[in-house]
Amino acid sequence: MSGPPRLGPPPWARSQGEVLTIKDDAHGFGYWLERPYVSAELREQLVQANVLIVPVERFRQHEGPLFTTGTEELFHFLRAQSPGGVVVDICIEDNDYQEYSLHDATIEIAHLVIGSLVLPLVVHVLWRFIEKRLTKGRGTVKAELTVVEPDGQASTLRYDGPAEEFKQALQKLGSGERPRPPALPSKPRSKKESRRRR
Repeated sequence: MSGPPRLGPPPWARSQGEVLTIKDDAHGFGYWLERPYVSAELREQLVQANVLIVPVERFRQHEGPLFTTGTEELFHFLRAQSPGGVVVDICIEDNDYQEYSLHDATIEIAHLVIGSLVLPLVVHVLWRFIEKRLTKGRGTVKAELTVVEPDGQASTLRYDGPAEEFKQALQKLGSGERPRPPALPSKPRSKKESRRRR
């Protein structure tokens, strides 16, 4: 596999102060199975998966799919540690796999598309993988998880912030609760605004 190109952050990288965002009407399994870099033979294999590792596309000047550094390790860890019923695969041909690196201390996790029925099983394994990479239990995590319901509806959670808060978000997902973005601090009113409202 070729060395990771030095590239900037993914297109969805957070703005200052934004930790968690949730997007509805996201791309589920069907979208990824029809990508041009997925052959018919690979598609037959991927259709069995209920956890799919998918690439970043149209990444700055780079044409073609890319995965964050450490994706191979994540792939093998999820396969080895997940309980029965969890089928993990990666949405790329072996010969087309390429990585990018951000060259910072952030623990970036590849985009995962997960069936909601196995979600409680997967989030615990995913946290164990992250925990191994933390320094004294602390660190910054960047992750993107798309949860697909049995009817095909999908929503994506994008996170970029402290590892401990990401753990809490994973726990909520695993228990069936939808994490909510943290409330933005209210802007203090000026004296002039306060007088106008009296």
